[in-house]
Amino acid sequence: HKRKDLRDLETITIDGQNTKDMDDAISMKRSGDGYQLGIHISDVAALIPRDSVLDKFALKTSTSVYCPNKIFNMFPDKIANHLASLIAGEDRPCLSIIADVDSNFQIQKAKIVPSLIKVSRRLNYEQADEEIRCEVPDIMDLYQVTSQHETERVLAGASRTPKKFTEIKVINGKVELKVVDEVDHGRNLIAELMIITNRFMAEYAASNFLPAFCRCQDAQDSKALNTTAVGFSPSYNSLTARPHASLGLAAYTQASSPIRRYQDLCNQRQISTHLLDKSICYERHELNKIGKTTAFSIRQASNVSKEAKRFWSLQYVKDNLIGESHLATVIRNDKKKILVELNNCLVKGLVATSATPAIGSKIEVKVVSANPAFNELRLETI
Repeated sequence: HKRKDLRDLETITIDGQNTKDMDDAISMKRSGDGYQLGIHISDVAALIPRDSVLDKFALKTSTSVYCPNKIFNMFPDKIANHLASLIAGEDRPCLSIIADVDSNFQIQKAKIVPSLIKVSRRLNYEQADEEIRCEVPDIMDLYQVTSQHETERVLAGASRTPKKFTEIKVINGKVELKVVDEVDHGRNLIAELMIITNRFMAEYAASNFLPAFCRCQDAQDSKALNTTAVGFSPSYNSLTARPHASLGLAAYTQASSPIRRYQDLCNQRQISTHLLDKSICYERHELNKIGKTTAFSIRQASNVSKEAKRFWSLQYVKDNLIGESHLATVIRNDKKKILVELNNCLVKGLVATSATPAIGSKIEVKVVSANPAFNELRLETI
């Protein structure tokens, strides 16, 4: 169907240095006395017909699995890393969110259009950080839009808890580990742009009564227990848009990663089909069935990814930190042994101590031994 030709737009991708499956690109240009923001998501739905062999393969896999030493893509590598990936200099079909932004960097309105783009340049997170620090005009404008949108969400009740996480690479059997702060501007920029994308996709589905996979979260009743975060219940999937409390949004879906999440691909198909001729691709009962099929695979993938990360983190500890003392943060102190996290690699372990240090306090521990194969880490207090 008719695609809007956006190949003359200056479009960039921002990803990790080694990312090959790039499913989003962004653009920003002056328009009147404001701007036009473009967020372009690879149109995987246009490449992979529903119920085709590849589609059935992806449904079974349900999600890409990222391990430090290997990536298991949901689609064959030729599609995930090449045909569907937004590679610089290549024409690619996309589903684009085109948003009008005023001179105060507030998003006024947005529409979703099938498009054709050509990425002008690729940046990694560090390069994006550097451009923001140096206040390079285009990326600075993008940063202002995302900051403004985040501020509005926080005012609507969103929580802002920056996380630290580790990036682990295994190169020729040698483990490289880096602690990354999510406050990094480049990461924050992309995270917020994906929130904007998923917000507008959810609003489109809701206003057109399209069943779609939505992420929801209730604000926590102060009497309720089992919170995953202070003041919020655990988030959950629903086929009807409901508020997402910790994001401060009235509706939220996941449609920004169709190369690596099957549910995102279904949401993309649902919206693309409706844009084309106001018809529906999936009935509610069909999405319900897909939700049940994918839930198990997603859980398994998450466990595999966690275990692989733990294995290689312990290998890093074994290779680099044995016999030395390191600063650790107390995470839990209600058992005989306290649970701590080593600050320089975010690896958790138990340590026996006569005192009961407060949660969040820092203590010094010595790494005695680490055995990745048996998931063992021995720590002692100093």
